[in-house]
Amino acid sequence: MFSITKIIIYGNRFDSNSDKCPTLDEMVYSLFMKNTCRIEDYFTDKEIIKILCNKRALASKKVHDSHFLRNITSGVRHPNPKTKEIYNYFPPRKDWIRLNLDERNTRNTNALELNRIQLERTVWRFKLKYQNKPEQSPEWLTLLNKFLIEIRYSVFFDENIRLNTPKVILVVKNKEKNEYRPISSFLLKDLIIIGQVSKYLTNCFDPLFLNCSYAFRSAENSQNRFSHHKAVKDIIDFRKGHGNNIFVAECDIKNFMTVSIIK
Repeated sequence: MFSITKIIIYGNRFDSNSDKCPTLDEMVYSLFMKNTCRIEDYFTDKEIIKILCNKRALASKKVHDSHFLRNITSGVRHPNPKTKEIYNYFPPRKDWIRLNLDERNTRNTNALELNRIQLERTVWRFKLKYQNKPEQSPEWLTLLNKFLIEIRYSVFFDENIRLNTPKVILVVKNKEKNEYRPISSFLLKDLIIIGQVSKYLTNCFDPLFLNCSYAFRSAENSQNRFSHHKAVKDIIDFRKGHGNNIFVAECDIKNFMTVSIIK
């Protein structure tokens, strides 16, 4: 069913109470059979629209910040909103639903989050308004609905799906040593697919991680919120019971994230 991550698993269910060390196949089989999350739930209109609204609000913030910097300094390049694909899937700002003052004060959040909420409400109001008369939909809504369908088709039905080669941007890491960190910039559609599949797999595999593992944990773990705050707290608690003679070893895999660029 899921053409991007076709996983063929053999073997018996993994018994967590058994002393026998399970094979990888047994662990994955047990994990996916017992996991309640469904890949379809990560590609609903609601999920994708939430992602798009967040990216659109972020794009607005970047434009606002560039305006501010341009007014107080020189040499700042002003981004052109018309070149961003994300703008095609939303109405002009004058058509956005505005939160009233009381709701703004009640939520007590930042402008980025407020814009995201306003955008979501706007999109759903338009979708409901034109759901029975799609031929009268504004152009941006037609493009948005088409984009949503394209994403789901690529994920669930396209047997020959291929992600487009990302644009690699080199960010200066150490100017004196002429070192750069490659950053991959994917197309919007590919970015959403990669992000949602990653989120799904993270949530599926999260139960296999030990409580002493803090990186790349699921944000949906309601029992333990793994973050750098929790890591620091656990270190402090550990130190209280083991004295001050504690050593930390920092390890890294050399060039693990290095991308080879072939010209």
